[in-house]
Amino acid sequence: MFGVSCAPEIFQKTMETILAGLNGIIIYLDDIVVFGATKAEHDKRLRELLKRLEQYGVLLNNQKCIYGVNEIEFLGHVLNAEGVKPTETRIKAIKCFREPDTVSELRSFLGLVTYVGRFVPNLAGKTGPLRKLLRTGSTFRWKPEQSVAFREIKEAVCNIGYLGFFNRVHRTKLVTDASPEGLGAVLLQENEKGETRIIAFASKALSDLERKYFQTEREALAIVWAVEKFSLYLLGTRFQLITDCKALKYLFNPRSRPCPRIERWVLRLQAYDYEICYEPGSSNLADSLSRLSVRSPKAFDTQTDSYIRQLVNHSISDAVVLSDVVQATKNDTNLQELVQALETDIWPESVKAYKQFKAELHMAAGIIMRGDRLVIPELLRSQIIACAHDGHPGMTVMKRRLRQKVWWLKMDNQVEKYVKSCNLCTMVSTSGPPEPMERTRMPTKAWSEVAIDFLGPLPNGYSLLVLVDYFSRFAEVIVMKQTTAELTVKALFETFSRFGIPDVLRSDHGPQFISEAMKRFCKEFGIQQQRTTPYWPQANGEVERMNNTILKRLRISQETQGADWRWDLRNFLLMYNSTPHSTTGVAPSVLMFGRILRDKLPSVTGEVEQMTEGIRDRDWSLKLQAAELADRRRNAKETTLKVGDAVIAKRTTKEHKLASNFGSELFDVISLSGSEAKIRSKSSGKMYYRNVSHLKPVVLETQENVIDDPENQREDVGDDPDVVQQGIGEQEISETTRDRRVARPPKYLKDYVRIINSDSK
Repeated sequence: MFGVSCAPEIFQKTMETILAGLNGIIIYLDDIVVFGATKAEHDKRLRELLKRLEQYGVLLNNQKCIYGVNEIEFLGHVLNAEGVKPTETRIKAIKCFREPDTVSELRSFLGLVTYVGRFVPNLAGKTGPLRKLLRTGSTFRWKPEQSVAFREIKEAVCNIGYLGFFNRVHRTKLVTDASPEGLGAVLLQENEKGETRIIAFASKALSDLERKYFQTEREALAIVWAVEKFSLYLLGTRFQLITDCKALKYLFNPRSRPCPRIERWVLRLQAYDYEICYEPGSSNLADSLSRLSVRSPKAFDTQTDSYIRQLVNHSISDAVVLSDVVQATKNDTNLQELVQALETDIWPESVKAYKQFKAELHMAAGIIMRGDRLVIPELLRSQIIACAHDGHPGMTVMKRRLRQKVWWLKMDNQVEKYVKSCNLCTMVSTSGPPEPMERTRMPTKAWSEVAIDFLGPLPNGYSLLVLVDYFSRFAEVIVMKQTTAELTVKALFETFSRFGIPDVLRSDHGPQFISEAMKRFCKEFGIQQQRTTPYWPQANGEVERMNNTILKRLRISQETQGADWRWDLRNFLLMYNSTPHSTTGVAPSVLMFGRILRDKLPSVTGEVEQMTEGIRDRDWSLKLQAAELADRRRNAKETTLKVGDAVIAKRTTKEHKLASNFGSELFDVISLSGSEAKIRSKSSGKMYYRNVSHLKPVVLETQENVIDDPENQREDVGDDPDVVQQGIGEQEISETTRDRRVARPPKYLKDYVRIINSDSK
């Protein structure tokens, strides 16, 4: 009946039932399309259709029927041998559309554009400026950027080409890409002749949450989104997934062990028959679709987050009721022997540890009590501790919570082990005290060991390449507009052509310093590269301290009206290199060149006689004193880590305030060298270097083993202080020559320093 809301669906189902089993037929309500590769095939299918319609009494209007044509209009699209594209009527409506004056008109325009969206690459990016006006709280103000976007869309619509028909026989490819802004995908097919045609484009802007995924996760998200987007074409078809992220080729392998989020996505694609292939980003068709998208508040993978929250809520430990304690006490052999000992006052060896508490122990309603606290049988102790850890309290709070209601032998020790084994508590805990400082011996000659680092970029776009000589503390600064590896090598060689080639070049893990160009340069001139521990800039303290000093002078120059920052920078370097250093006691220029640089101050100083050995003793003495004071102030302690320990690493960056201090990935400690540890990921097997203060040990034993382990157990006697645990991070580095360090200062440091000072005098 007309007017019934479900009438179209009922009509469609009826037509599909009538024409079921016929080949070469497409039905949409009262429109039927018959197609064939040849005229004979077409005529055969048409006769079968007319026979079926006559059988069911369906009448056709002959004046509306079209026979034997090579091109038709169907559902607003033109279909012919070249492919499919929107009808001219649909496109003309967009071409003739004037600039919208209201939000309603803008929505109407975007609705028409969306209709032809699969024919226009990067439609999400092109409509971005227009969709800004539709956001909640936005004022409708048509600006030049909207006019430009409006014209670009109309121009793109005018140049719409044909998209190919999908053929299950032909080879299918799905190209995906992800950028920090969005996702892109292109569905392609290749025929027997090797000719490639585009079936459809797709793009999606990332939500704020999805933008926080790291790049590999975004690339994996692009794959899952694209496959599910084109599932109508891909289900039951063997196809290639092409990505420019090589890691996904291994992460989507059945034997891989990816992070939980990617693992869930891999499981979602198990219904598809695909092969992942890697192609460089330069040849990726979906690159622009992903990079030119705009932000969207709607996330793609919301079901997974809800599922995880549900699992967490249902994983909370069940409560323990008194009837459970009564039953478990009856089945506990040790507690039954304790009951006998309380009645007979005969204490066998198995319950002798309870004897000191016999004045407080008694039976009540089938439960052993110590005062007003329940004595928990061994079977329920794990569950009791798990319940007490709801809300993740610390050790001291958890002990207080248990002591007011329950008791058993060695309870405190088992609580400590349980809290230490809780990886979630470990991840959000603070970093422990740092390792005692390790001092570096002063080199024996000038320009032998040089530290380098980049400072910047500055607000004006420039960066500063800072060089500091570890012997003389002489500083040199190179102003650079671009900081590529090749330009960095050229800048260093220009400086070395004046001062000579150093023996050692010390730096962090900046991309310029670990590049192939830098490696070739150092190999050519016999320079030994030393790289500091990742995320531990203290290991290259001289240049880091110089960066802070330079930054202070540049800020002063910035606040001085009409000042030239380059002039002020050179003026500072002249002052610094001609001023006695606080550690060596002489000017850097003296140790570097054997003379004091002439500046604006008058001087009658002649040739300077160097006393290198005395200066090196003074340098070492002051370093030891500074190390002792710093270790005392920072409460530095020796690390308890050992080779083979399982650890987690401190996060190098935090996405938001609720992010934990430590990541969840597990590592094994492979080797220890002073305060530097070499660790290996348990999941990927990759090697990393970290400072030991960035690592925190974790307990991997099962809960039962943790609870029942008798090692180091002790009786509970008052509150025990919380154990301060240690911290970690996450970035892979290459194998390099490590820092040249010396042993820590001896315990008799004060006497040692006093002897050196007296010798120097």
